[in-house]
Amino acid sequence: MEQNGIFSRMVQRLKAPRERGGNGNGAVIAEPDAEAGAIVRSGRRERTELTLEKLQEGYHKVVGLVESIQGHMDVQEQRTRQLVEAMSALSESVRHLPAETRRQTEALDRVATQFREEAVERRRLDERMLGAQSESDARVAQTLEHLSGSVGGLSEATHSSAAALRKMHADAAERDERLAVLFTEQTRRFTYVFSFAITLAVIAAAIGVVALLRS
Repeated sequence: MEQNGIFSRMVQRLKAPRERGGNGNGAVIAEPDAEAGAIVRSGRRERTELTLEKLQEGYHKVVGLVESIQGHMDVQEQRTRQLVEAMSALSESVRHLPAETRRQTEALDRVATQFREEAVERRRLDERMLGAQSESDARVAQTLEHLSGSVGGLSEATHSSAAALRKMHADAAERDERLAVLFTEQTRRFTYVFSFAITLAVIAAAIGVVALLRS
């Protein structure tokens, strides 16, 4: 990063050569005062370098924290955007909700009206069926009553016919008995007459024979 480059350049500047002079061959010409000053400057540079390193470390931490916060804010922004979109969709749905509710209410009203009409029609049909069933039951009861009367009359007629038949049978038996008695009497009478006639014929024949013999 650019901040890291700045800190690096500052550290490099603080690490500049301590020597201020030379003999032309690169040899260092050290003086007692210069040496003491160099030691002091070296200590200061070390402390400065340590401070800069700490600052750089703190800066890295701050940068990491800022980046973390930035990432968190990006996530929050994305979530906020999604929430806004969801709220917009919900608002749109809520905006259409009254119309949808009205349509559902109208549909439910139509269904309820249809149910009421069907219930009324079913009740009328049940009443007509009950009326027809009552009339049919009344006709069946009346028919059964007439049939019962007819059966009663037929039973009485049957009893009367049976009594008449029994009387006729008794009369016929009595008549047959009288006829048998009469036939027996007539047969006996005929037998008597026939026997008497034969007897008379025999007597007449005998008289005739006797008369012929005397003459």
